[in-house]
This record gives sequence, C-alpha cells and structure tokens, in this order.
Amino acid sequence: MRALQQTAFVVLCISAQIPAQASTVVSRTFHSNALKRDWSYTLYLPTGYRNDGPRIPVLYLLHGNNGDANDWVTQGHLQSAADALIDHKDMPPVAIVMPQGGTDW
Repeated sequence: MRALQQTAFVVLCISAQIPAQASTVVSRTFHSNALKRDWSYTLYLPTGYRNDGPRIPVLYLLHGNNGDANDWVTQGHLQSAADALIDHKDMPPVAIVMPQGGTDW
C-alpha cells in the first residue's frame, strides 16, 4: 500500500509541473508598409495550438463603428464561446483575428 501511495504522489508531482494547455487571447501589433503605420489586432488561439503544429482555418471578426479590437472578447465573450463551440465539435479549432478598424471605412 505504501508503494502505491508513493507512486500516486510522484504522478501528482509530475502532473503539477506540466502546464495546462488552454486557449489564449493576445493583443499584437504589426507595421503596415502600405499604410505607413502600426496596426493592432487581437488574436484568439484555440487550446493546443502550436506554431509548429498543423495549419488551422482563420476567421476574421470586425468590430462595429466606434468599437475596438477587443469588443468581441469583452462584450461577446469570444474566448468562452469559441472554446465551447470547439469542445462540442460545433466548429473546428480556428484562429480568430480581430483587427483594430477604428472608424476608417
């Protein structure tokens, strides 16, 4: 019994050191030579996404007039909604890009 307890303890310690894979939402900026300015965007990456992993579809979401790139995250609860849709297999894992559009049409 003692050996089983020690084994369970070791497994728990190792598991605690492995970071949990979770979806992420990050804000980034890139420079546009065509527009001669920096442009910001918010990006959702699904659970398990890796830069060196398989390619996944990309969905672009635009905010409304006078909105910003984070509106889908803060007002639309994008991360929890996308996570649930992917978990329930209602949509495949996707990267979601939300550019800052301002009111420049």
